[in-house]
Amino acid sequence: MASLHHATLTAVLTFVVLVSGAGIVPGTGATSVGEQAVSIQSDALDAMESVDSYRAVTNMDVSIGANRTFSNVTTLANRSLDATSVYSTDSNYTTHVVDDRAYRNTSDGWEPLPSESADVSDPARAQAALLTAATVTDFQRARTNGRLTYQLELAPRNSTLAGILADQPGNGIELAGSVTVLDRSYEMHVNRTTHRVQRVEMTLKFRHRSEIGRATMVTWFTGYNETVPTVPDRASLEN
Repeated sequence: MASLHHATLTAVLTFVVLVSGAGIVPGTGATSVGEQAVSIQSDALDAMESVDSYRAVTNMDVSIGANRTFSNVTTLANRSLDATSVYSTDSNYTTHVVDDRAYRNTSDGWEPLPSESADVSDPARAQAALLTAATVTDFQRARTNGRLTYQLELAPRNSTLAGILADQPGNGIELAGSVTVLDRSYEMHVNRTTHRVQRVEMTLKFRHRSEIGRATMVTWFTGYNETVPTVPDRASLEN
């Protein structure tokens, strides 16, 4: 999906499908910070599974030598309608995913995109998948945007973080295998009352070939279970 500029950023967080609420098994490393971390991890996964709709705003800044790319994408997701809308502030494109097909709104009207494009625009699903797979190395009570939260420190695989960079368009990284992660941090802020993910922060220092690079990513989640715009039906998209 290198050709899908805005949706590719949303693939910043593309991992695997969200596990169902039943039978959730948190990352085994969670036990290193006690049973409460395991409970927080499981509660967050259950809460994210039950969400019908949400808004996510993702900013990502990647610098490698003199090259710098910055992206800002707002995602409005409505799972109950099996539909997702992705809006990018740095392009004129709007993408709608309906069932198993993705469409981009251009000056020539709606343009069908490859079917795999429909898999790249659900940040909440991706965060839940990462939370399932990653080790929780520490947690503390915090306040995020005025709300009481648990601040979880995660330890994702380096290959996962390298994949995030490779999915970011325009930064010159085409293969995750060409990235060596030198230092990283990944934090997830979970609302203490609702157990929903509220904010995600990532910082990376890495080597790409012979150059040192740095990346930051922040995603805010809001508007859980509020009404979000519905997408056009398939007939109007294809006309």
